[in-house]
Amino acid sequence: MRSIVLIVFALFASLQLCAQSTAAEYYKLGEAKYLEGDYKGAIIEFSKATNLAHGHPASFSMMGKCKVKIGDLAGAKADYTFLIGLNKKDYYAWAARGSTKVLMGDHIGAYKDLKRAIKINSNLPLAHLEMGKACFRFGKYEDAFEYLDRAIALDSLNKESYCYRGRNKAKQKEYIGGIVDLDKALALDSKYEDAYLARGKAKSKMGDHKGAAEDFTKLIEVNPKNKEGYFERAITRKKLKELNAAIVDFEKVIELDSSDYDAVNNLGFLKIDAGDFSGAIAVFDGLVQKDPENAFAYNNRGFAKYKNNDIAGAMADIDKSISIEQNNSYAYRNRALVNLADKSPMSACRDMKKAIKLGFTEFYGDEVEKLMLKHCQ
Repeated sequence: MRSIVLIVFALFASLQLCAQSTAAEYYKLGEAKYLEGDYKGAIIEFSKATNLAHGHPASFSMMGKCKVKIGDLAGAKADYTFLIGLNKKDYYAWAARGSTKVLMGDHIGAYKDLKRAIKINSNLPLAHLEMGKACFRFGKYEDAFEYLDRAIALDSLNKESYCYRGRNKAKQKEYIGGIVDLDKALALDSKYEDAYLARGKAKSKMGDHKGAAEDFTKLIEVNPKNKEGYFERAITRKKLKELNAAIVDFEKVIELDSSDYDAVNNLGFLKIDAGDFSGAIAVFDGLVQKDPENAFAYNNRGFAKYKNNDIAGAMADIDKSISIEQNNSYAYRNRALVNLADKSPMSACRDMKKAIKLGFTEFYGDEVEKLMLKHCQ
């Protein structure tokens, strides 16, 4: 009888070892897919590992990372919660769940989790970094410095810590100090997209638009599909009066993401600035077709038609815009211009008064007030 029990035990142990071995193999497959950027495929492999070896912590941790990458934040949070259930002192799981809660907008929950991670292990660079990122995300910039400084003191080779501290300094208008930190981040990784983007923005804020454009170009060289790089370079090129180059960049943004409303609007106005009124009308036509109730698309198309001397078409579009959104001061300013072109000064003056009442001067300057002085005496 004893020999039978020993045989059964040996068989059970053998099966367990086999399962663990297979789980390890699935984990390796998942890891490889993660590194390739195939996050959904990686999740499948990690799930197989957890099914064979229930409570396989490494696989749950990696599944959480993958789910964050594909935007399944609730799923990632559940994975990290499971890990915390397995081990209340798993500071990596607390830090990862806190970081996920930041992305979910749960700043109270994020702070609690990250503080717990720091309490368990005060020398964990990741927890201080994630807390710094959380403070930055939720506008607590002074607190962010404290945690990011600590993260760098604990690990001076973490590019993300320098990048976030640089961004935090730039947010506080410490542009030179921010650029120094972003330089360090790029020294650690010359292909760090976020650092090129942040450094370019900081340079632009300082008025170094040429340097900013160079950074955005480097970002695009690293990743030709980074639409933020094209968008920011287009804005910078506009400031440099390189209108045709800016138009090309905005067109690239739209090619990468046709739903980018800001890029479409900017493209339309750039075409107006370049004197291509028909091209601008075509751009805004696309917006109107996609969203027939978009008041701003009608207003912008109306302004382009006004610039193209289509007074009747401009009036129809701006009237339509105002019928949808009655509190847009810019639409009343535009209709005032159309009324002036249509030799209707009284109507124009009524629109100018309405524009000012709705806050045009506060938002856009004294253009309408000057027009009133000239036409409404």
